[in-house]
Amino acid sequence: PQPSFNEDPRLDLMLDTQIGNLIHEALQAVLTNKNLLSDDNLDLQRRRWQQHLLRYGFELDKIHHAVAFIEDSLRKTLSNQELLWVFDHSQEKSVAEYELQSKNGDVVQNHIIDRSFLDFKDIRWIIDYKSAKKPDSILEKDFIEGQLNLYRPQLKRYHELFKDEKNKGVKTALLFTSIARLVEVAVDTPYDNSVC
Repeated sequence: PQPSFNEDPRLDLMLDTQIGNLIHEALQAVLTNKNLLSDDNLDLQRRRWQQHLLRYGFELDKIHHAVAFIEDSLRKTLSNQELLWVFDHSQEKSVAEYELQSKNGDVVQNHIIDRSFLDFKDIRWIIDYKSAKKPDSILEKDFIEGQLNLYRPQLKRYHELFKDEKNKGVKTALLFTSIARLVEVAVDTPYDNSVC
């Protein structure tokens, strides 16, 4: 779940989806524009986010809170020195919002990988961005554990897409933008996770 700003659950879901989309879009853009959140660009970004959300008919106060949440999430994530390597576009085979297809019997499955690259050790990283807000009522470790359990199957599917690639291994991780944490997710066993 994302931050909830509306009373109608359907509007909550729609707003949460758009917040996630805007955060994903910004993280994709920052790969080629490191000044995305500079003072010169930030006002433009805020207006763009507001206009995007206005098109969906959200109330102005909800939009104000959503834009503040987006900006806060991006600032936390992009100012975290331990996460800078994730947004280094000079890494080999660096991609964002990477669209792939796989076939399972007669069914074609579409996949969009938020971020992937080969690091300097020739390890393939598959990173999925999560913009969900940690509820105040739960501990961060419990929030992360719940998200890991929810998204491990998705990361396992992504891992399978690269199983035949020539590299020195594949690592999967969730990047929580609201708390600026990258958590490596082992897809082979449900309990072997390490926090980066």
